[in-house]
Amino acid sequence: MTEILFSSWGGVVIDNRGKSEAERKPVSTINLPLEFDKERKIKAFIGWDGIVIRDPEANIIDLIRAYLEAVQNESCGKCTPCRVGTRIMATIMNRIADGQGKPEDLDESSQLCVGGCRR
Repeated sequence: MTEILFSSWGGVVIDNRGKSEAERKPVSTINLPLEFDKERKIKAFIGWDGIVIRDPEANIIDLIRAYLEAVQNESCGKCTPCRVGTRIMATIMNRIADGQGKPEDLDESSQLCVGGCRR
């Protein structure tokens, strides 16, 4: 599947940014549909296994913001990283998406993302 621009999926990183069609590495480990429905192609996808970007115009900040809110809504609440950490990260990403991000948001998000829920 060569239409993938960038992916970090299942521990395998493929970076086809800035490469010609002939230079692009194929990605055989990702089996995602090309479209969400008939009117909307999948530009990017994020999940437990990583991130996949197909369209250079994909809004990665909004993708991560929406993902964190979905994770927060699905959290069982048993572990602090998931219950509290995802809420803090969603707040940070909402602030960044709204153009109100602060330099310290990057430090705080880096510290929170070092650990994480171990399912």
